[in-house]
Amino acid sequence: MRPGTPIAVAVEQFLAHVRIHSPDKPKTVERYRAMLEHFQRLLGRRQFVEAITRADIEAYKLARVEEPAGQKGPGRKVRPATVNFELGVVRRWFNFLRRELGLEIENPCQSFQPLRDAASLGRGRPTPLPPASAPLHHARTTTDSFGTASAANSFPPKSCGGSAH
Repeated sequence: MRPGTPIAVAVEQFLAHVRIHSPDKPKTVERYRAMLEHFQRLLGRRQFVEAITRADIEAYKLARVEEPAGQKGPGRKVRPATVNFELGVVRRWFNFLRRELGLEIENPCQSFQPLRDAASLGRGRPTPLPPASAPLHHARTTTDSFGTASAANSFPPKSCGGSAH
């Protein structure tokens, strides 16, 4: 029985794949490399891809948001959005290992719960506004003798100075 796929080897194969399929995006390869180095560092003594578990992914999230952000100055920590991006890369890495290398492994990132931060709590899907043609809350829908629905205002008619229109 084979001991497993060394994480460092799997990372290099993935980065080579990205480099080949995105030759015009060298910054992407650099960013993925830096991110996967963080991932390997925080995995600790794990040596083989097959040994990475869902618990390792959760531990990574918790550890990574406590690390200093580095580029943003002292006291700032890695943002949850950054960790979510990184886990998206790890998910793609596992998908690559399964699809391209044929490893029979589960993807522990397949349905990870994204982290939220205070700044993103107010964001998300906006409450949909009614279309401009939608009747106001005081309107009611009526149906004429032909079965055509129309909005009728429930306000009393405006007085137009006694003249009929």
